[in-house]
Amino acid sequence: MLTFPRTRLHHLAIGLVLFCSLLSGCFSPWVSGDDPAARREQIKETLQSEKRPRIIGQIAYERMISLSRVENVALVTGLPRTGGIVKPSQPREKLLDIMRREQSDQPNTYLDAPTTTMVVAHIDAPPAARRGDIMDAQIQLSAHSEATSLQQGWMMETPLVEMSRVGGQLREGFEMATAQGPIVTAAEINGSDDPQDQIRGVIVGGAKLRKSRDLGIGLEPEYADAVTMGYILPAINARFTAFNGRKQAGIATPLEDSHIKLDVPPRYQLDPF
Repeated sequence: MLTFPRTRLHHLAIGLVLFCSLLSGCFSPWVSGDDPAARREQIKETLQSEKRPRIIGQIAYERMISLSRVENVALVTGLPRTGGIVKPSQPREKLLDIMRREQSDQPNTYLDAPTTTMVVAHIDAPPAARRGDIMDAQIQLSAHSEATSLQQGWMMETPLVEMSRVGGQLREGFEMATAQGPIVTAAEINGSDDPQDQIRGVIVGGAKLRKSRDLGIGLEPEYADAVTMGYILPAINARFTAFNGRKQAGIATPLEDSHIKLDVPPRYQLDPF
């Protein structure tokens, strides 16, 4: 059993940051020099002084408590002649590259067939989601596609990746999940006649996470050091524990000098907010 009350998942990270006692005293900012050894000594002096930080929240912040969208273009097949031409574009070329890697025969001709089209698939992975978790994949017809309906369509397996804009250009990150399966359109779900509901839908249980999302705590740059970890980790692990399959253990694990991973028990994973 955990030693803290049952709350919403993000309260765990925020609560740790705000309320865990680090040492007694009050916070006093400081500026370190460029010499690593001198910087470490300055950190030690600060953490041992009468004006040292009192709570972890004064020198740290919560990490990974928001939803993470991962997405990609994908090929949909099996349409009853409601597919069609996919206009020349960067997403089209990206999908053609995926199809070539899968050794698709005549990918350009196949992509423009009336039985196929290009869509954009995505999931919003919640905090503390674990590798192997199954989620619904949201599907939307690509703006470059001329299909009129996704009903009866099957989306071929596609990797879902993190996307970020760097220097005005969209860049792909790590592959976080894969998705595939039969599409249920919004029109089928709602009984709607709206044409827009024909070109969007969901693949129920169609996405599988390939990488976990760990809650965490980040240290402010001026305190990011193993010395600080030596003070913070015992404070967290003395108060927050979980059963790891063998024994009761602290939930905090250092990943680097500026990042602490928090292991969240499975029963909290379905309550991310």
